[in-house]
Amino acid sequence: MLAGVTERDSSLFATYCSTEALVRAAFIAGEPPPAAYLTELRRMRELLGIAGPRVRQGAKNGVTQTENPFARNGRKV
Repeated sequence: MLAGVTERDSSLFATYCSTEALVRAAFIAGEPPPAAYLTELRRMRELLGIAGPRVRQGAKNGVTQTENPFARNGRKV
């Protein structure tokens, strides 16, 4: 819900879960999943707000650099 997902997105989320299950099953079977599945998963993650540039930047869920406990990693303080 923090990503802004609403009840209207439930069908998209169900499709995302089904596609994710197919991709995982292919990996478990030792086969590469179809490239189209991987592309659609990436697209759906971005639409659902669980991946993509805005999530990586922390802009959508309100997390700033000062609130990030890992913001200082790699920097000497």
